[in-house]
Amino acid sequence: MYLTLHLPSLPLEALLRHQPEKRRFPCAVAATEKSQHSVPILALNRRAAAFHLEPGFSITRALARCPRLLVLPRDPEAEAHALRDLLQLAESLTPDFELTTPDTLTLDLSLHPQFQISNFKSPIEALGLPAHLASGPTPDLAHLFSLSPSTSDSLVFRGPHSRWSHGSHSSFPSQNVPQEVFHNLPLHLARHLPHLELENGTLEISNMWGLHSLGDLARLPRQDLAERLGPAIAQLHDILHVKHHRPLRLIHPIESFVSSIHLEHPIESSQALLFLIRKYLQNILNRLNSRYLKANQIHVSLKLSNESLKQIAIDLPEPSAALETLLAPLQSRLESLQLSAPIESLELSLTPSESSSGQHQLFGHSIRQPHRLADTLIRLSALLGDAQIGFPVPHFTHRPDSFHLASAHRLFGSAGLQPASQAQLPPSRRKATQTNTDHCPLITDHPRASGPPLSRFRPPLEIAVAFDPPARGHPQPLALLTGPHRGRILKSHGPFPISGHWWSPSESWQQLEWDIELETHHLLRLSHTPPDLWHLQGHYF
Repeated sequence: MYLTLHLPSLPLEALLRHQPEKRRFPCAVAATEKSQHSVPILALNRRAAAFHLEPGFSITRALARCPRLLVLPRDPEAEAHALRDLLQLAESLTPDFELTTPDTLTLDLSLHPQFQISNFKSPIEALGLPAHLASGPTPDLAHLFSLSPSTSDSLVFRGPHSRWSHGSHSSFPSQNVPQEVFHNLPLHLARHLPHLELENGTLEISNMWGLHSLGDLARLPRQDLAERLGPAIAQLHDILHVKHHRPLRLIHPIESFVSSIHLEHPIESSQALLFLIRKYLQNILNRLNSRYLKANQIHVSLKLSNESLKQIAIDLPEPSAALETLLAPLQSRLESLQLSAPIESLELSLTPSESSSGQHQLFGHSIRQPHRLADTLIRLSALLGDAQIGFPVPHFTHRPDSFHLASAHRLFGSAGLQPASQAQLPPSRRKATQTNTDHCPLITDHPRASGPPLSRFRPPLEIAVAFDPPARGHPQPLALLTGPHRGRILKSHGPFPISGHWWSPSESWQQLEWDIELETHHLLRLSHTPPDLWHLQGHYF
């Protein structure tokens, strides 16, 4: 058996349920985007329909027929709230239900053979919305029956009071539906079946042939209807003869993975707080696992006895639904937490995410245990501060050793924590972030061949250098006078000039570099910053 709940004139009734005194007057609801005279009426109540008004009339035309008409502006928020209450009501009865149209709900009660429609009427009355309630052996028949007062039980409101009006045929749970029932259903009701694709003009042609009700259509041969009016009419014929049974498109309301706990006795220790979080975190993870989801963020909100609020947000390096994996970084954060008052209540929430999957890069570097790295970063942040922990990101410049620290937590994503390598950067970015550390003409006769690695001094060591007067604008170093490596320079290659930000006098810089070999056979990198600064940048292995 299928049960259908239809809410006629939902845009209007969503407003009138909070203003029941206006139901005693003819009312209509209209959109307000256009000018007042051309706005069409979207829905109207029974008192307005008595003046032969129909949806689609302009406000001017409707007021000409009914001067006492109350025209209310449409409220999408009130409609959404009414629909949300309706979905919650359906979910309390069965998990198998479908939102057939924005104002019609179809429930599958096949697993509830003992269900009584009379038990469903009290919760509907509590919604405060006029409704049509009907049942049938198929979803489409139950939908058709709910559209007419003659084949449904109707909840009618007169001001704040309500009563049920019973149709002559309002329950057809079996396959044997009397065909005379369809004589009370107008043919145009077939337009309300969203899964029936009727061509334009089909029903108008049927009316010209003298078919004014669904019963008239059901009496005709199916094959002749299909040949003259197409397969959609043949499908409608099958629906009326209980030969077409489509499956429901079930909906599942969005579930929030949140737990709120109000404590009778305030908590003062982190151990007691962690014990409580473990208990409720497991309940949320059970709901996540039932949806085949994982969590990529943990959020804890603590309300203290002095009315202050403490927020804790932890980004996980990759989605997980394991209790211990989620508790490890949370425990590290709580151990370093300092509160000004005891905890009165807390709210724990998880941000759901799909499981990360994909082929790992053949030559890329990935983190073997990202959750252990996340725990280590949280401990270091608690010890040194968030500003002191991060990943070095090169600046968009050729200047050597120019970088800034990016927050480690911001690099956490659903695909795991993977700092970008030079191969993953665009060509322009790779060129800009490369520094002149890959050339050492001193070691080989081929300038493009790679040389030994350079170990940089951070910061560079300022030294004194003996040099010849500048030739062609560049000085020529002769010997290192101070620093850890002193002596005469046997060989040198350079200078290699680099510069940047020449367009900004306040930020412009320039530097000359040499690769040198001392008489002690040390291989070094020497730099000169005009006008008179010399630095030892590093040494080659």
